[in-house]
Amino acid sequence: MRMLLNLLIMLAVAYLAVVLLVYLGQPRLVYFPEKQLSNTPGAIGLDYSSVNIATSDGETLHSWWMPVPDAKGTVLFFHGNAGNISHRINYLAMFKRLGYNTLLFDYRGYGQSSGVPSESGTYLDAQAAWRYLTEAKGIAPAQIVLYGESLGGAVAAWLRVENLDCWCWLPHSLQFQTWPQSYTHSCRYAGSAVLITIHSNPCNR
Repeated sequence: MRMLLNLLIMLAVAYLAVVLLVYLGQPRLVYFPEKQLSNTPGAIGLDYSSVNIATSDGETLHSWWMPVPDAKGTVLFFHGNAGNISHRINYLAMFKRLGYNTLLFDYRGYGQSSGVPSESGTYLDAQAAWRYLTEAKGIAPAQIVLYGESLGGAVAAWLRVENLDCWCWLPHSLQFQTWPQSYTHSCRYAGSAVLITIHSNPCNR
């Protein structure tokens, strides 16, 4: 009986140790940032400016702002969990062809942005990018499209719930087994990013 009890205690301790390690190592299991930029929009002939955006907790986000003449709207782009903004330059070209300004930014810890990636930090980064567009650029919320790629889709959906007057567009690459009901009511799910302009009014709850 004592041997069984000791075995159960050992198994419980081992289980708790594994749970603790997974909990402490969550950021490394989710976020795969790269610090080195591999290219810039200028390499493919795009006009852009580098922008540093301050977050509410003192971090600085490196961003690229690409304006287009007579824009139909503005895309706020949330990239996935790996790489950095230099791996998403082709999106800028696509949105330019569609007639949209685009703000492409790196989360904290990615590319030239300061800080260390975390879930709570990612939400603060999203809010900072939103404030840059609505306050510094003076763009009306109803003219902003939140576009999420992979992990960025969850961030875009979260921000959409916080700001009901904007669009939320999630490309086909976003797939979750579970999806919060509030997000489902507030966001449109699309099979192709090319359909970004098919409606004239923002989606509402």
